[in-house]
Amino acid sequence: SRQSSAAISLNALGAMANVSRVLQGISVYAAQRLVNVLALFTRRYTRLLLKLRDDGDSTDSTAEANVFEDFIRIVFEALNGFVVDADSLRLNPEIVYALMHREDLFSAYRTHETFAEYVQNIEGVLRTYHEAIDDAQENDCSSPISVGSLKRIIADINRPASEVVVKHEFHPMRFAYAEDNERTLVFLAVYSW
Repeated sequence: SRQSSAAISLNALGAMANVSRVLQGISVYAAQRLVNVLALFTRRYTRLLLKLRDDGDSTDSTAEANVFEDFIRIVFEALNGFVVDADSLRLNPEIVYALMHREDLFSAYRTHETFAEYVQNIEGVLRTYHEAIDDAQENDCSSPISVGSLKRIIADINRPASEVVVKHEFHPMRFAYAEDNERTLVFLAVYSW
């Protein structure tokens, strides 16, 4: 039951990662949920690592930690699918806002050998947006910036691809079922977000 649950989650996350580079107009809810899934997996992964450190090597805990590491990697794949393409960023400002809102999540992964490159890409892109937001705030010093104004600034930023700071190029991963390699991409195609 636990293995089938993990397989279902991996397939769902894989489908998300497959389509992340071509999605347009992702909703506020979907963007927040994607980032919150990363937060959920981070909490569980951290708890498992602490348990492994305290209790020693447990085969079950090690296997579960590896599964959560895979979950986190796939979520980072999906997020990188959004942030490495300037057009995708322009068409999905809600992802940028959700990532900015939960930037604290990335600090734990800056030095992690598996996730550091993903985090560097995301933080590089967010730095670009922070600079634009800081410039907008300097021009309008009257009050703290509202959520609506912040989202408008993010949506209005139209950076050419050369200005979006991406340090590591990733080839889009294609997640597929091992059992059915011929029709996997058709099966995993998401028709509605």
